[in-house]
Amino acid sequence: YFIQLAQEVGAQRLLATAQFFGFGESIVLAPEYESFSGNLPSFEKLQNPAALANFSFGQGELLATPLQIAAMVGSVASGGKRIIPQLVEKTVDRYGNTNETFLTVSDKMIINTTTSQKLCSFMRAAVLDGTAQPGATEKITSAAKTGTAETGIRVDGAEIVQAWYAGFFPYENPQYVCVVLAENGSGGGISAGPIFKEIAEGISKYMTYKQ
Repeated sequence: YFIQLAQEVGAQRLLATAQFFGFGESIVLAPEYESFSGNLPSFEKLQNPAALANFSFGQGELLATPLQIAAMVGSVASGGKRIIPQLVEKTVDRYGNTNETFLTVSDKMIINTTTSQKLCSFMRAAVLDGTAQPGATEKITSAAKTGTAETGIRVDGAEIVQAWYAGFFPYENPQYVCVVLAENGSGGGISAGPIFKEIAEGISKYMTYKQ
């Protein structure tokens, strides 16, 4: 499905959308402290139908960091506005006066609200009835997407895969995004889902959220 869709959408629009979400660029977490940029294939390389096919479902030359996935999920959960993770909000002097503020909220819409709501509903369905069920929380509603990334590396005949579980909670009023990457896992839901559940339920103890 995604390969055929990518052929219809075209390499230029697909690559531009990935760039809108922040893939292929580093994230400035604090002054002079940046994350890795990951990797995006060039437009020229995506002229190869095989490269475009791999890119359409997240393989090939595409490399993403957990922070980039968190930013993507946050943007979807926020109604379509781009979310950029940061560690430092501001610096203050010894008297508590603000010297410089770094935290900014982007007004840039990556996707429209309708698309955002639809994606959120799909992620909710994955928790209720799909591969994300192992991360379903009992104390708070959540929505998530699992992933099992092939590495091409084989040990004793078995391929090493990276297991992903990316989601947000509460579903009705998103406040937190959590991304779990389990290296050398067996599957996103099985390997990373229970960790997401433990984190979400741990945070929910300190929330005033009513389901």
